[in-house]
Amino acid sequence: MNASLVIKGLRRSRMKTQNDLAKYLNVSRTTYFNYEQEPLKYNLKVWMKVMEYLECTDLEFNKFLNALKQDYLSYKK
Repeated sequence: MNASLVIKGLRRSRMKTQNDLAKYLNVSRTTYFNYEQEPLKYNLKVWMKVMEYLECTDLEFNKFLNALKQDYLSYKK
């Protein structure tokens, strides 16, 4: 599973744009785009804010964290 796909799916399921998230995080849309493309490069604090904004359930948050873990393990090899 890919954390990038999970976060995009969560955002889309809430009918939010990258621009919406960028405004909430007070960053440019390009910066938020980079967050989604390479989630391993960014602090977990960023993802906590994104999850809060998207009002994710515990199950959705766990799905994202598991995908992030899988990405990390793949990257590490």
